[in-house]
Amino acid sequence: MLILRILFKTILLILSIGFICNFIMQAISYAFYKNAKHMTNITIQPVKIQINAQLTGYGCHLDMKSNKVIILLGGSNYIAYNTIGRFGGYYNCPVLSVDYYGCQESKVK
Repeated sequence: MLILRILFKTILLILSIGFICNFIMQAISYAFYKNAKHMTNITIQPVKIQINAQLTGYGCHLDMKSNKVIILLGGSNYIAYNTIGRFGGYYNCPVLSVDYYGCQESKVK
């Protein structure tokens, strides 16, 4: 019985540490996107897209006829505007990118 109690406490401790670390890492990564500014050294002017009431994004070449669509997902400091502005001009088809929920003009967390 003592072994089961120690095993249960160990598993509970590991899970607790995992949840706490996950929460901290999520808060840190969210901070990168929340305060990102629009870049000025862009290669193409992004077009704003309102996907639904809570989600916004940007795109380029939206009127172009093509069988392909490229969806770019940004990383640190690459919000949708920056992602399309920097990399959207390299492709000859419609290119889309969305802001993660809670970042820029996208609502909800």
